Amino acid sequence: MRGYGRSSIRLLHPCILMMLWLTWAGLSCSLDRSGKSAGGISPHDAAAPETEIPDSDFPIVDVMDDAPQKVDGQAGSSGQGDSGVGGNGQAGSSVQAGAAGSAIDAGINVVCPDKGGKMVALPGGVCIDKTEVTRAAYSAWQPMAVKDMQPKECQWNESVEPDPQCMNHPKDVCKKDCDEHPQVCIDWCDAWLFCRSHGKRLCGSWSTASSTDIFDDYDDEEKDVWYYACSSGGANDWTFGDQVPEPRPCNFGHNSDSGSTVAAGSMMDCQSPNPLFAGVFDLTGNAAEWQDSCAASKGKKDDCRLRGGSYDRGAPSNRCDSERVEKRDTASFATGFRCCWP
Repeated sequence: MRGYGRSSIRLLHPCILMMLWLTWAGLSCSLDRSGKSAGGISPHDAAAPETEIPDSDFPIVDVMDDAPQKVDGQAGSSGQGDSGVGGNGQAGSSVQAGAAGSAIDAGINVVCPDKGGKMVALPGGVCIDKTEVTRAAYSAWQPMAVKDMQPKECQWNESVEPDPQCMNHPKDVCKKDCDEHPQVCIDWCDAWLFCRSHGKRLCGSWSTASSTDIFDDYDDEEKDVWYYACSSGGANDWTFGDQVPEPRPCNFGHNSDSGSTVAAGSMMDCQSPNPLFAGVFDLTGNAAEWQDSCAASKGKKDDCRLRGGSYDRGAPSNRCDSERVEKRDTASFATGFRCCWP
């Protein structure tokens, strides 16, 4: 009897293993088909619960040209993150380097439009031109029906050609190998229309609010996008920091009769030391920049802000919070512009 029992156990043992394996396989298939565990949550759901992307705090600009949109939703939340900037839809969270003109902001891929000039994505889902708009980019632009495309306060403006008298200034305007220099000698309306025509906007507020809404908020990073970019979210007095080193990292402090603009982006230290804001050049110095921030919306004699100082002005006038204004129809040898998005 003992020998028979041991032989039976030997014969049954492989069968028992097979039955156990089949039982286990059946449970696995059942779980795979349902996608749920006993608790009603799939392993994928448990690891990464689905979240709803919040609505954007940045309305999409109604543009006249195709422009990339933010992939997988609109960036921006009202909380504070690593950059220490919150409010007004500024995510201020981890922004990782992406392809040129893009970044990962709060897990959302921000893709900037690059027509008319390369852009850099900043925390909060806003994009800003890498440099001032260059002469090469401006001369390649051929707008149609200028008057019909401009806002009411620019209906007096019949041409976007740089002012010829200004461009022929004997000392202050670049005369040779100037394609990469900032386009100067243009008025506010020319700058506004260039940005609009390329699916961007002249830098102003965080939203598409009227330019008069932020005129008094030029030094508030939560309301003024240009100041936000220049000051690295309100942290710096100049784009490069709080102290002015020697040699100066940006093009400013020169006599207007002996100095001039330099090629946009050619002074590599003229950018923020903060990696979240780095890659945007010449916000301090080179050419002053028109901003979509005006005291009124009546016409050519409205006061509009110029930002960032210029090559012919000293350090105080080149601070990010400099308060300079000019009339909307002014064309100067030291004034250019750059665009923002959205």
